[in-house]
Parts: sequence; structure tokens; C-alpha cells
Amino acid sequence: MDICSEVPITILEEKKYTIEAVALNHGSIQSIAFAFQERDTIKVNKSKLKQYNLSGGAWIRTIKDALEKNISLPSLTVEGHSFSELQSLFFTQKGRRIVYASDFDISQSNQERLSILAKDADAFFCEAAYLNEDRELAIANHHQTVGNAASIAKKANVKSLHIFHHSRRYQHMKNALEEFISQGKKIFPNIQ
Repeated sequence: MDICSEVPITILEEKKYTIEAVALNHGSIQSIAFAFQERDTIKVNKSKLKQYNLSGGAWIRTIKDALEKNISLPSLTVEGHSFSELQSLFFTQKGRRIVYASDFDISQSNQERLSILAKDADAFFCEAAYLNEDRELAIANHHQTVGNAASIAKKANVKSLHIFHHSRRYQHMKNALEEFISQGKKIFPNIQ
């Protein structure tokens, strides 16, 4: 397993989730960004279940298993309802994707790697050490500006961006967090 790959690699694969990682440059060392991806799950629509006047039971697990394995159970009937009728009671819930990245520089290669890792993520937790006007400090210290974090989120089409790891230089600045969010929202509106 080469964690120094240019593209994200799967480092753990479990029944209900996978974890991917990609190495990022942070000056003379590397850091690792992670993505937690839940697997899609089959769920039963409880209001449709009531419409059919059916109660739960082992048959629900049987149908879920069949749908997960993409097989048909033509002989299955429950209280007079065939498998083809019953499978309409189920839907696929897309698994959530959560991405975490911290301690990396502004380089184009890092931005590309993270854009791939964070693609369509539900939540992207990304460092934003500096305000945009302190870009030179961000470059010198191998960190991100809030604008860079927001740009990556926009390019990756994430649902929400959660910024953290702000430089201590802002600890006495009145309304510092509000300023970070304000600057980020100019590029990516759903920032927290």
C-alpha cells in the first residue's frame, strides 16, 4: 500500500464503510488526508409499509439481503404480496462521505489531490489557518487561507465546509471566526 500515491487509495475496507487516504505536502514533510465513506444501505419506507398494512418481520431482512445482492426472490410472498410488489417498499439510502484534511500547503498538487478525495462529500473538514490577506504567511508556513479551503470545497462540490485550525495570530482579533466565515462565503456559501 503506497500512501504517497498521487490519487486517493483505500486503506481500510469494512462491511459498512471504507476509509481512503491521500498524502499531502506540508513543507519538507507529508500529512495525510482521510475520507470516510459509508456504504449505501437499503431501507424500508415505513409509510408505504403501513399503506400495505404490513408489520415488520424476518421477511424485511430477506428482501434487504436480496436487494443488496441484486437477486430476485420470485417465490417469496408476504400476506398475499409478491416479491415484486414488496421490493417497491424499499429504497437505497446513499452513504455519507466525510473528509478531513489539515497541515498541508497551498500547492496545486495538494489542491488537485483534495479535490478528488473530497468529491461530492457531505462534509469537508479543512484547515483554514489564515485569512486571505495573509496569503504570504500561509505560503511561508505551509498552510491554507480560508479562500483556498473554500476553493477546494467548491471544486469538489462538497455539501458543507467546516473550517478549523486557525492561526494563533487571530486569537485576540474581535470576531475572527466571523471574518473567516465571511471571507469563505464569498467563494463557497455553505461554510461553518
